[in-house]
Amino acid sequence: MLHLQPLTESKPFIDSAVNCKHILENSDHYLIEIKRIDKGEIFEQRQWLKVNKDLTEVKLLTLTAIDSSREIEERFFNEGFLKFNNRTGIFIEKFNSSQHHYQNNRQELEVILTPFLNEYFFGTKSLVN
Repeated sequence: MLHLQPLTESKPFIDSAVNCKHILENSDHYLIEIKRIDKGEIFEQRQWLKVNKDLTEVKLLTLTAIDSSREIEERFFNEGFLKFNNRTGIFIEKFNSSQHHYQNNRQELEVILTPFLNEYFFGTKSLVN
């Protein structure tokens, strides 16, 4: 099962242009929701990434819809569907219905992944055009 808790709005990386909102992991990948402070529209600000564990491959998931309530969060992507609450959740791939389970390890991973994400989006080795 996917276990996650949203990050607080406090910003441990003051000069960061990317704020991690949710960070999930399994044995192969991280699933990360980020907020890019350089973007204006909600679908540009909030982006979901699937990153392999050795940080060599990053896939931007195409967010198409958001549904939120006090109990359940849902994210719809061209690639699949994510449904989660503050304890559990699941990502189901669109084309083959594979189910992926993640664990929340936010506090440790934020320290590791935020510098990587800033380099990915804005650094000299940026992979984004």
